[in-house]
Amino acid sequence: VNINIKNDEGFFPLLLAIRNDNIEITKLLIEYANNNHIKLAINDKNNDGNLPLLLTSEKNNYKIIELLITYADKELLEINSKNKDGWYPLLLAVRNSNIEIINLLIDYSKQIKISLDKDESNNYKQYPLLLAIVKDNAEVIKILIDCAEEKGNPLNINEKDMS
Repeated sequence: VNINIKNDEGFFPLLLAIRNDNIEITKLLIEYANNNHIKLAINDKNNDGNLPLLLTSEKNNYKIIELLITYADKELLEINSKNKDGWYPLLLAVRNSNIEIINLLIDYSKQIKISLDKDESNNYKQYPLLLAIVKDNAEVIKILIDCAEEKGNPLNINEKDMS
């Protein structure tokens, strides 16, 4: 069984399970891949540029992100990849005000020693700090500031507002 085959929209079984927000099917696909020594397409995108981590962040599903990170011991997740609208996992987690997912993404970026994009904007000129301020979420703002200070690369606080 080819569990990475794509349909006309570029969806493959793992990405469909994530789009449907189905933890159980996601687990089954990961277990099947592990048991049969099959490499899951965890960094493949559909026609809209969505990959598993990005779509999971959009769905706001902490458990599936945990499953992907655990599976990713075999292959690193692309944590800064953008879709066609310029959304990326951290920006979606900030949009959803999901502290758990934000922290999980930050911790994973530290684990794999890849800097998390904190100043990148999407096609709508939205970026994490400004979006957190628009959402009036002081806790997210503090997390972003702490992360930037820890990494020694300050956040861009002079960017123009969102259009």
